[in-house]
Amino acid sequence: MPDLASPVPVYALYGEKSALPFADRLHWETLASRSSLHNFRIDPHRHEQLFQVLHLAGGRAEVVLESAARTITAPAIVIVPALSVHAYRFDRDVQGTVLTLFQTDVRAMLDAHADTTGALGAPVIITAADPAVADALADLLLEAGNRDGARGLALTGRVSTMLAALVRASRRALAATQPAPEPAVRHVQAFRRLVEQEFANQRRLAFYASALGITPGHLNRSCQTVLGASAMAVVERRVMHEARHYLMFTAMPVKQIAYALGYSDPAYFCRAFCRSASMPPNRFRSHQSRSSVFPPATP
Repeated sequence: MPDLASPVPVYALYGEKSALPFADRLHWETLASRSSLHNFRIDPHRHEQLFQVLHLAGGRAEVVLESAARTITAPAIVIVPALSVHAYRFDRDVQGTVLTLFQTDVRAMLDAHADTTGALGAPVIITAADPAVADALADLLLEAGNRDGARGLALTGRVSTMLAALVRASRRALAATQPAPEPAVRHVQAFRRLVEQEFANQRRLAFYASALGITPGHLNRSCQTVLGASAMAVVERRVMHEARHYLMFTAMPVKQIAYALGYSDPAYFCRAFCRSASMPPNRFRSHQSRSSVFPPATP
């Protein structure tokens, strides 16, 4: 398997795609279709915002999760939350699917219920056959290809059912010893949860560090190690993601959006948005209004 001693790439996705309607924020593909482009080998990397479920339906795979490597054979499920280092090497006759969702969507669904708050926060390999997970995933993918009315509502329900099956199966799998996330990852995971609560309040670095019980320097080093960006750059990316959402899906004036996101000076907000999107807010809105956010229907 690839050497984990080298820097691990972080694949971030803070752009406009995360503002799509829920039904169009799902992505799925076969294991063969993607891995065959890379000689059936996916080198170590992490996703900043994405939650993935890999379903190995046939064949064998060598898997790296964080610092642990193992070989799995079908049937198996691999759960990869955001920020988890992962890598694969597949047999050439591999069969299965990888499903990708936004971590924020997954967390919102799980944290809406007391008995699943915080669930699926660690990477897990489920090696025992679990018909409930396989059936829930199959139903989800079947609906994902359906372009009939109420598709978003149906997909939301099927994602919830799949997550419930994953929570139950992962809790059984986690009865076995699993390596704990490295300290820097734990700090960044807690930081990103706090950012979700506070990003519109223009908090300073010291606020976040104090809330997490670490120094500002420690928080910055953790973010640089895990995400390749400073802590306040992570906050600004989250704010700019929200700004894109307002510009695309509301008619709020730019000045009002700036105030809603905690900026007392709309001009400062416009400069920050330009740094992020390489264009002013009004031009971004005009550009998006001429482009459909819905992908073309598939036959």
